[in-house]
Amino acid sequence: MKRMANKSKRYTLFAASVVAFCAVLAIILAGNSSIFAQGRGGGGGRANTGDRIDNGKKVFAAQKCDSCHGAQAEGGTAAIKGPRLTAYSSDVAAFTDHVRHPKDRMPAFSAAQVSDAELADVYTFLKSTGGPTMPTNANADSGKKIFVSAGCYECHSREGQGGAAGPRIAPNPISFAAFIQQCRQPAEQMPPYTSKVLTDAQLADVYAFLQSIPKPPDPSTISILQ
Repeated sequence: MKRMANKSKRYTLFAASVVAFCAVLAIILAGNSSIFAQGRGGGGGRANTGDRIDNGKKVFAAQKCDSCHGAQAEGGTAAIKGPRLTAYSSDVAAFTDHVRHPKDRMPAFSAAQVSDAELADVYTFLKSTGGPTMPTNANADSGKKIFVSAGCYECHSREGQGGAAGPRIAPNPISFAAFIQQCRQPAEQMPPYTSKVLTDAQLADVYAFLQSIPKPPDPSTISILQ
């Protein structure tokens, strides 16, 4: 009887060990399957930027965004000329809000039409498209003249220091890509400057002028203020 009891006890311990081992193995396999799923780009865990760009481009085309904004978001040339969206400067939340609740003639896209995850991929695609680069031959002297002739000084003052109707834009202007986008598609009450009004080359000259404006002196170096 004692021998049978010992054998039963050993069997119970063995069974418990097997159950514990299986439980640990199941946890490990579950964790690995989650990692594998992320690696394949599935679901919300997709971390591969290349996959997100590719999917965003597909969604961009499937929703016919390219019919207004161009295949590479370079701006439309058809009957409906949507603005250029390359190197989109706003964050993904602002982008999603604009798609859901546009403030212009663009139609609204509901979550049933395109999910937030898909819009995040479209945003990643737009960010990947790059933007205009500052030409090396931009002329600050020419830009200063254009700044006056185009009436920029009326709101931003002669040295871009800002005025009653416009913010300070110099020294240290925003990035060139953001500057171009703001001029073409203003975020505030500023009137848009299309390429028919000012070419990209002319805007580059204006930007060169803004870059050339020196920083004001440090107040601590001005004796009259001491």
